[in-house]
Amino acid sequence: MRKVALVSAAVLAVSAAAVSVWVAARSDSDSAAESKPPPPTRGASAHGEHMDDAYASVLAMYDAPEGGTPCETALNAFAAEASKARSLRRESHFAFVADRGEFIAGCEQLAAQAQRCLAPYYQARHRDDCAEALPAHLSLSHLFKERPQPEGGDVLAEDPLVPDEH
Repeated sequence: MRKVALVSAAVLAVSAAAVSVWVAARSDSDSAAESKPPPPTRGASAHGEHMDDAYASVLAMYDAPEGGTPCETALNAFAAEASKARSLRRESHFAFVADRGEFIAGCEQLAAQAQRCLAPYYQARHRDDCAEALPAHLSLSHLFKERPQPEGGDVLAEDPLVPDEH
């Protein structure tokens, strides 16, 4: 009986140690993953390929190089979108983007957090902070204006995997 109790206690101790190691390893990998998530897999499905194609120029904004300041980083994102749109022979998603001097000067008038939030890569990872920091969309019209979607120009309407009642 005493032998059974000792063996049971040993198995229980080994199991507890294994669970502790597993939890600790998982916590470390979770916190590392939060610092910078892996890039999304593009083209993993027909729907994904359609969306990546439809928004290729906008996705280019996320891959734009960082500038020396948050305003330069934001301007690089807008320039990357325009360049990608031209290379695809498509219209930019923006009807207007101020020239470099006007954009930088106008951007620098914004609060520091608002400047950082103009870069899509930053904004996507700091949604709550940026929702507070960015002024109303109209007040940014001296920097950029989005192109209005044409009637029936909804990209989802062309996606064969999205039901008609979207």
